[in-house]
Amino acid sequence: MARLSLDNVTKSFANFDAVKDVSIDVADGEFLAVLGPSGCGKTTLLRLVAGFEKVTSGEIRIGNEVVSGKGGSVAPEKRRVGIVFQN
Repeated sequence: MARLSLDNVTKSFANFDAVKDVSIDVADGEFLAVLGPSGCGKTTLLRLVAGFEKVTSGEIRIGNEVVSGKGGSVAPEKRRVGIVFQN
């Protein structure tokens, strides 16, 4: 897996920030756990990385490629990101 970087990522719905100003760097080969209470933005964060949602501001990079940001968004199927939701 390539490096994952989120730089000042925000996702807003109407007047509510579901994810606000998140910056994360995950190096190749590292694991990251996203933990928190219900409604804190974990699923939204994963949906942003996978490409199911578009960032309101900030930038997401996979490897050296910007996959979401001011310049547009790479389609989910072209990101090579897998996600399995728990029910």
